[in-house]
Amino acid sequence: MDNPYVTSLFLKECKLENYEGVLGFENLNHLQVDSAMGFSQVDYSKLTNLKELALVAQRVEDYKFFFQKTSHLKDLSLQCCNLQNSDTRYLAYYMKDIECLNLYGTYVDDISFLKKLDKLEAVTLPLGVSDLDVLYEMPYLQSIDFDAYTELFVDEELTQFFDDNEIFYPYYDRNIREKVDNIVAGMNITEQMTDEEKILEVTETMLKIMTCEDVPAYTFEGTTLDICVNHGVGVCHDFSTIEYTLLKCVGIDAYLINGWALDYYGNPPLAHAWNEVCIDGEWYGIEPMWIDIEINDPSDVEFRESLWAIWYMKPTKTDDIYAWPENGDYTGSEDKIFALSHVTMNDPMDTVGQSGPAVEDKYTVEFLDDDGTVILSGEYEFGTSAADITPEDPSKDRDSQYTYEFSGWEPEVTDVEEDATYMATYNKITNEYKIRFVNEDGTELSSVEYPYGTAASDIVRPAVPAKDATDKYTYTFEECDKEITDVTGEATYKTVFKASPRIGVYYLNSITGDGKGEDIVITIGRDVDNEHAVDYLESINSDGRKLTVGEQCEVRSGSVVITLKKAYLDTLDEGKHKLEIKFKDGPEVSLEYTVKHLPKENVGTNKAASVPSTGERISGTTFAGASCIILAVSVVVLTGAWRKKQAFPDFSLKVRRKGKK
Repeated sequence: MDNPYVTSLFLKECKLENYEGVLGFENLNHLQVDSAMGFSQVDYSKLTNLKELALVAQRVEDYKFFFQKTSHLKDLSLQCCNLQNSDTRYLAYYMKDIECLNLYGTYVDDISFLKKLDKLEAVTLPLGVSDLDVLYEMPYLQSIDFDAYTELFVDEELTQFFDDNEIFYPYYDRNIREKVDNIVAGMNITEQMTDEEKILEVTETMLKIMTCEDVPAYTFEGTTLDICVNHGVGVCHDFSTIEYTLLKCVGIDAYLINGWALDYYGNPPLAHAWNEVCIDGEWYGIEPMWIDIEINDPSDVEFRESLWAIWYMKPTKTDDIYAWPENGDYTGSEDKIFALSHVTMNDPMDTVGQSGPAVEDKYTVEFLDDDGTVILSGEYEFGTSAADITPEDPSKDRDSQYTYEFSGWEPEVTDVEEDATYMATYNKITNEYKIRFVNEDGTELSSVEYPYGTAASDIVRPAVPAKDATDKYTYTFEECDKEITDVTGEATYKTVFKASPRIGVYYLNSITGDGKGEDIVITIGRDVDNEHAVDYLESINSDGRKLTVGEQCEVRSGSVVITLKKAYLDTLDEGKHKLEIKFKDGPEVSLEYTVKHLPKENVGTNKAASVPSTGERISGTTFAGASCIILAVSVVVLTGAWRKKQAFPDFSLKVRRKGKK
């Protein structure tokens, strides 16, 4: 069968032995399979140039593999096929690129799947469709065809939609609904009638309307239902159309069968149409045209009996072939009114009634959190859209290190076609924490946010302002109140200062007394906390010998007031003497003073004009060894002086004297 030049192939009523041979037509563009067997096994996906495929009287169930593999197909025709409602999910899922779909004579009562065919431009609706709202949701629709019962539901609003969107639709009598309603109203149908009685009344009415006549299709303009109602002529398909329409209008579950019939002699099947009706869940066949042929006179008294025996029988069916017996007790005898066998592929008997069989292809779909916790689990039919199964975005509690932001499902959620498990994924956003440094009084020195895990060494320490010294203490920054650690949360660090006793700066404030019969008073001042300067006094040394307070000298507060007693001064030799005053918190104060004894001739006199000699008395008192003391103050050497903000400069001892200069 290899022939690269064949672009179109029509296979009818044949059985393919070597179906792989079809693949030899590598440039095949159009393929029609009509009542043929074996072609469902062909891997059409290898025919990459195939754009149009027509299946006539085939089981769509057998072609599911095809739907899954031929995304390149643009035009699909399923005429008189056995298309179960559950099979439409394959069309909706795998044939999204289809531009033209023909469902003529194929049993589908729910066409909502059409809105999922995103690129559909032209569609021929199947029989029995009454809900046409889906047509409003097909943005690319350019052409539509319908027949029989469906056109009764094409109202003015829908035709206006067709006109506004320049959608081509077949010419039909816009008053057809009213005319059909009038026919129904003229029938003798009551609520008390059984289904069998209603069916018989419909059939009698059909016989009054229709006459069997093979009229060329181009003779009349309009749809099949138009021709039946307005002209009353036609063949099997026309008879079945009006029968089907009237049955539906009176509430009988019916269907128009397109198939093939063997003639009396069992010759190859001829194209044929008839009806089936459902009563109590059982389907029965009706032959409208052949009833008309056999019953020439509806007024014949034997009409009902003959009619009943012929059309209202339950067929004996094997696979897709069933025989019509001459009466309800089919025995297999050759004596039949109709020696016929029917072959069909769009038979509601194969779909267990109008609603189709229960869908068995269900799949388990689970949605898990990233720790394996089940968020949602359920069973869904094949083809259920991803949007209809996907739960709301989950959330995940933050921990100390991360804040979690949902980023999607792994793998990406798709329409249901098998068992699937989806795992939630999250973006991890590293948390940041505020690290504060405050002074000891709570004043904020810095506040910076750092990512979790920032090393302690990378945390920037702010400059710490100096703490003002008090009279007693100076302060130096030592550390924070706790160890600075890696960032794992918010933290506040408080500065800690080390207090050190303040080093005083001492200086000579004044010297009083001239040594002539009186004490020498020396006042030492302190630059801070002067009132308590005496508390810091450690010792007083004269010429290297420690003076005893109370005997040789006296000390009192108010700065440091040191009184060198006259009695002590009298014991000193003439000349210079060194006085050292030591303090606990500062350098010692050193000074020199000179002692001169008074002349003796002045001893015992009170004359200020004369200078007494040693041993003379002053004011009646012998001043043996009395001295006139001249103090020469040396420079006070200060070491380690406390500095406020910057070091104090060295001070020289300042001498302040009261009295005569």
